[in-house]
Amino acid sequence: MIFRSIAGPAEVEHLVSLSHKREVSARWVSGLLERGESRPAWCRLAELPGGDPLAAHAFDSFSMEGPPRAVPAFVTLLGHVDHDAAVALLRGDLDGSGAEAVEARVTVYRDDSPSLAALREAQVGVLAAAGFALLVDRVQLEWSSAAPVPRPSGLLGFRPASTFPSREVVEVFAGVGDGSVDSGMVSGRSALGREGEAERRLGYATHRRHEDAWFVVGVDPAGEPVGFVQSALADGEHPILAEIGVIERYRGRRYVDELLAYGTGVLAEHGADRIASTTDVANRGMRGAFARAGYAESGSRSDFRWQRSAV
Repeated sequence: MIFRSIAGPAEVEHLVSLSHKREVSARWVSGLLERGESRPAWCRLAELPGGDPLAAHAFDSFSMEGPPRAVPAFVTLLGHVDHDAAVALLRGDLDGSGAEAVEARVTVYRDDSPSLAALREAQVGVLAAAGFALLVDRVQLEWSSAAPVPRPSGLLGFRPASTFPSREVVEVFAGVGDGSVDSGMVSGRSALGREGEAERRLGYATHRRHEDAWFVVGVDPAGEPVGFVQSALADGEHPILAEIGVIERYRGRRYVDELLAYGTGVLAEHGADRIASTTDVANRGMRGAFARAGYAESGSRSDFRWQRSAV
């Protein structure tokens, strides 16, 4: 068995040959290489001596907080036909990566498909054997143009976040984090504190591809900020409802419905016929809000993290 990196973009098709969605995976890896978020050296294969692939994965260093990092931050499994080869390849690459932590996701759409359920189980098995721990289970959400476009009722006004002083926007983000059950906000606060977590989340929002009218603060009739919503384009082209939240003291007034209607509507007006989002499985309140806005739960996503041992 041989472990190697691809020589360059010309080998991307070979790298993704075991992928469940070869064309999608090829476009994604090619995009990472073009944007400098991955490198041929980080696109890895386990092969038989004759060249038949046994397993493949790709690391990337994308960061919404600035330029790509010098070490990998994320790994995507691209398929395998040999569990042991996939685990050995991943373990060795993690050990030699120079990274202190690497994240991964297992995403499955249309979970009623037996083949996709088996794929999920196989990928989770590889990650677990390589030392990854589960962070959170999330729900994939999708609005399509077959559903009505939700419209705000007029209960709130909407102002571009760019028109507020940055400190005020940080405080809005911090207020949304107060009492939140969102796993990312909870873990972020544990590591960075109230304001640090809000600043980091705002940094992510700022670096997403969006127009001013897509990232807004909702204000009540008195002009007080009550929350925010951001719509964006992921990977340069895919419409997403990236983030949404209501400040703790304003929850329970259905303001989330107003924000969600606005964020969906601006993308629909932009021509989106599908909009994706995610939320924690345990966040039943947010799942209910998405359902009221016409979003369907289209699949599942499990987030994992590998942490380098201190020993």
